[in-house]
Amino acid sequence: MEGPSQKRGRLRLPITDELIEARQLYKQRCNRLQRGRGNIVAGPPTPPAACPPALLINRPCEGSAAETPRQRGHIDKKKREFAAANAKLDIGDHDQVCAYCGALVWEEEFTGRHVGPGPRAYSICCSKGKVLLPLLRPTPPELAQLFTGTRRREVKFHSNSRMYNNIFALSSFGGNIDESINNGSGPYVFRLNDHVYHSIGYLLPPDGRTPKYAQFYMYDGQEAVEHRLQFPHTGNTLDPDIVDLLLQMLNRDNVLIGIFKQVRERYHISEQILVRLRLLERRTSDGHFVNLPSGNDYEFAGLAVVQNLTNPRDILVEYKTTGLERITEIHPYFMSLQYPLLFPHGEDGYRLGIKHRQVPSSDQDNQKTVSMREFQAFRLQFRIGKGHTLLLDGRLLLQYIVAAWCCIEHSRLKWVEMHQSIICFDLYKNIVDSVSHGDTLAAEVGKRVVLPSSFTGGFRYMQQNF
Repeated sequence: MEGPSQKRGRLRLPITDELIEARQLYKQRCNRLQRGRGNIVAGPPTPPAACPPALLINRPCEGSAAETPRQRGHIDKKKREFAAANAKLDIGDHDQVCAYCGALVWEEEFTGRHVGPGPRAYSICCSKGKVLLPLLRPTPPELAQLFTGTRRREVKFHSNSRMYNNIFALSSFGGNIDESINNGSGPYVFRLNDHVYHSIGYLLPPDGRTPKYAQFYMYDGQEAVEHRLQFPHTGNTLDPDIVDLLLQMLNRDNVLIGIFKQVRERYHISEQILVRLRLLERRTSDGHFVNLPSGNDYEFAGLAVVQNLTNPRDILVEYKTTGLERITEIHPYFMSLQYPLLFPHGEDGYRLGIKHRQVPSSDQDNQKTVSMREFQAFRLQFRIGKGHTLLLDGRLLLQYIVAAWCCIEHSRLKWVEMHQSIICFDLYKNIVDSVSHGDTLAAEVGKRVVLPSSFTGGFRYMQQNF
């Protein structure tokens, strides 16, 4: 085993299983001393024999017997002074403009250096000019009135915006949503456990069942409104006039809904052909200036289509089958299918292959492409002159932000899983440790994925920083 690092500063030791176990034993010893400190003579806890001395450097146990009454009195005094000051955090006005993307930011969000006069470039919005994406289109007037109005009708729409979005969504939202946190009188909180997944079904519901999600768009007129009002868990919270108003707006402006309207027209014209709809994942544009689907981004097909010839990332909507198809989070329609009220024009979302600014399209270096985090950071900024639909509704915006962050974390975990050799996975014990512990069956061992210390929130990240 290599010796400790001799760099200046805090002594660092290689992380081993013995080191981790000794550290855990030491923390348990501290906790026991804290619970029974009334009967223990003051003094630092005795470390276990296997605990290296480096673990004990500048790491006193909070609340243990090593804390003297004088120290506790000083801490309490500082707490009282802080509470009496009633200090307010003031970071200035939201009036700074990024020199590259025009986003409104706070001055305290600036990082790095700036030389010369003129506006500064910020990294929180466009990574100091590296990210260039098309802006969202203006909000339709009907939707803007519902989002910004203060009358009773608009206020009720705000409180049920997630329900209105569900009845117009073309895909279903999957995830363990925890609503118990909203039992109090505080502001609304959207809490989600586990990962996020969006699924899409078939074009027509089975015989005798009510339509859901994209199947609503196979109906027209008053029948479409009545089916949406019968959506599960809606009760009497939906206003039929608002439902009809939003349906007319989406039929007029949303490109994706226009595609499903074409499917409905073909279904009525030729009922003998089992129509399939394929929403393509690949794009021909560079993603810098155009974000609306074109006629080449989808296609209709009949029985001659072979499933194996399609891109596995494409969305293939069948005529009438059983089961759901999961949509990959790197498909351009992943967000716009789920949030038609936040993307009323059906704009494209994140996809692979969007190059950084001034990077030629022939450059194959993946390090010079826009990441999912950079895409969402650019999209969530306020800019004068662009559409603000995404930022207008509070509850629906919270759901979008949580879902986007879950997708970012999932993509990071997927990268770590696929690049275990880069993070020196062979240095960590796996199968040998399992056999030594008595796990001799391969089915019980499984595959171990090691999270490096650079993964925020991981075990090694917490051990290294805390």
